[in-house]
Amino acid sequence: MKPLLFDVKSLLKNSIHIREIKSRHLSDQFHFHNAFEIALILKGNGRRIVGDSVDNFTNGDLTLLAPNLPHASYSDKKYHIKETSTKVHALVVYFQPDWITDQHINSTDFTPIRELLNHLKRGVRITGNTHTAVVNYLLRMKEADGLKSFILLFQLLYEIALSNDYTCLASPGYSNTYNESNIKKIHEVYKYVMENFTDKISLDDVAAIAHMTPSAFCKYFKSKTHKTFTYFVNEIRIGYACELLLNEDLDISHICFQCGFNNFTSFNKTFRHFTKVTPSAYRTKLLALR
Repeated sequence: MKPLLFDVKSLLKNSIHIREIKSRHLSDQFHFHNAFEIALILKGNGRRIVGDSVDNFTNGDLTLLAPNLPHASYSDKKYHIKETSTKVHALVVYFQPDWITDQHINSTDFTPIRELLNHLKRGVRITGNTHTAVVNYLLRMKEADGLKSFILLFQLLYEIALSNDYTCLASPGYSNTYNESNIKKIHEVYKYVMENFTDKISLDDVAAIAHMTPSAFCKYFKSKTHKTFTYFVNEIRIGYACELLLNEDLDISHICFQCGFNNFTSFNKTFRHFTKVTPSAYRTKLLALR
């Protein structure tokens, strides 16, 4: 198994490393880096875990993460079919802002940058007009080198810091409490759930993957993720339902069973718990935004 701390510092040239990914699917390893990460999904969709947050990603998704923040991206099943020509395209930038001195970061002029770097400990997603500007900077950085890369990166960070177009992903106060042993264990659980959430998931089977009794596993999972295992599975299923509701041709009752629920009443109740609206109201809202 690959190391769960991905050492990217050794890749950094002048504190910046840019990597373009064109592959059948993204790595689904739950891991963290020893550098900051900017990830732009040019093409691809699936589910993402950052710290204790669970979310969908799709074309254009743009996130920034601080060092030591555990995360993983799970491409949709269609990307794992050997016969498919569907591929993921992403641009990832790793960097260490060691060119920003303590004197800089503590100055009044750098207040927005200082606040942004603090928010990155929870991971952030960029949207709106700032998204367009940041994507432009990233594409220019891909073709630049040396001092120009530094300038573009700083402009990128400053653009985000001055905007209101970003939201934090992990919950307030989140901190990485994983060590190498238990992050491997959680990784195996996450991977199993992501591959099987559309079917019935047995607590006994998942506990066996973690080499625990069901009761011990439930306590362990909650201590690490701050949510129950049932809540986590439902979170994944409802996120997938939200994605499917974009397709007007799919009947909502069909979506219910396609997401792993075994009855429509439970699906409706769980959907409202997570989104505060019914599936039909959610679909209406989504289609109105097109």
